[in-house]
Amino acid sequence: MEAQTLHLVPPGSPIIAELVRTRVQHLNDPDRAGSLLTTRIHDLRVFVGAPDNIIPNSHASPAHDGPGLVSTAAVAARCQVLVVYTMGPGMRAHSVFVEAEVAFRRCSRGGRRGPPDPALRRAASALVALPDHPSPPGGPLAFIAVAQHGAEAMRGVLREAGYGKQRAAPCLRYCRSTPLTPEELEEVAGQGRGTGTDGDAGSYVLDSLRGEADAKLAEAFWGFPSASSLEFARAVVRHSTSVCMRYKGGAGGGGGGGGGASNAEAAAGPGAETAGAGAQAGTKALAESAAPAESVAAGTDRDAAAAASDAVAWLVRYGDGTLGMVHTLEAHRRRGLMRRCGLEMVRRLLGPGRGAGEGEEQEGGGAAGAGAGAGGGGGDGDGDEGAWKQRELYAFIFLNNAASIALFEALGFSRSPLTWHWFAAEREPEPEPAQAQ
Repeated sequence: MEAQTLHLVPPGSPIIAELVRTRVQHLNDPDRAGSLLTTRIHDLRVFVGAPDNIIPNSHASPAHDGPGLVSTAAVAARCQVLVVYTMGPGMRAHSVFVEAEVAFRRCSRGGRRGPPDPALRRAASALVALPDHPSPPGGPLAFIAVAQHGAEAMRGVLREAGYGKQRAAPCLRYCRSTPLTPEELEEVAGQGRGTGTDGDAGSYVLDSLRGEADAKLAEAFWGFPSASSLEFARAVVRHSTSVCMRYKGGAGGGGGGGGGASNAEAAAGPGAETAGAGAQAGTKALAESAAPAESVAAGTDRDAAAAASDAVAWLVRYGDGTLGMVHTLEAHRRRGLMRRCGLEMVRRLLGPGRGAGEGEEQEGGGAAGAGAGAGGGGGDGDGDEGAWKQRELYAFIFLNNAASIALFEALGFSRSPLTWHWFAAEREPEPEPAQAQ
């Protein structure tokens, strides 16, 4: 890899669109990179690393096309490192992408340790060298979804640069790249085995999350509450793909209650959250730069949140394409609701009928209409129109979360041979000077 510096791409620069169009597919994790560059959930700062003769002036912003200036296409074509820094809501963290041909070479099978990755090591060195990083001065640096050997290399660089206080959370990555089978399509329509849609004289309707009540419900049951988690839930509901099952009528409506589930459906219950929105999981204490404030999830009665919405099972697509916020209310488990939500998410994003709505809502479990179009965002939002079209769906799951593993395996997702790491690093405090005697 040639010598390089990270350069800030101005917001709205045509370089970003050119990266999505021509370069993202050559990076080590194209679906995550493309999803992040096109998301409307987070505020972003985008950095590119290319040879210095392509982008002159150290630490300067890449030039737009113009007389005597480097072309947008040249910058995108020579991009060797892409760093996307999410600034909120809900997360301040880096996603680092490098050229695919050097990203995972000679990596051991089965998730065992591979050699330190020079591309990611150099990316970490360039990131530490930035004089005008948007994170708070002296604050922690958080990273999400870095493959094991790359995480080890990057953490070594950070340690050498004085970031000795580190915390990490390894996860498994489960992926699916195939559209629904005919049998799975029948299940989505409520016609397959084990997917009954009637209960307690009521019925279930497949739909999208939409509006304030749904955002508060999803946030109240999320596993990672913080000062900004409600704002994050609102942004996800408004701008991204979500699938939910709504309960229409009958007893035992939106509240909790009922016994726990023992099968794969229990994966949608408490403690089953995928790592998803990322840095908060094992690194939240270091990654959260804002001063602690009262969390809505901590101060809100969950029963009240459930009573205000008729959604009883749901999952969402985060800004980086990860699936998360997976939950089924306790009184509605063991009815195959989360399986149908998961299959509908696959249908919307991978097909068949990818990006196609289904008309109006259908009682008894027909596929939802409004919001099920190109991305299927919430009814009051603008969905994922124009977003990156994923080639595979994926979820990051903590190593000991057997319930979520069972759910995603039942949905046809397969495990990546690598472990993936969320980690944060903070500078060790300077030793106090010795006091004169």
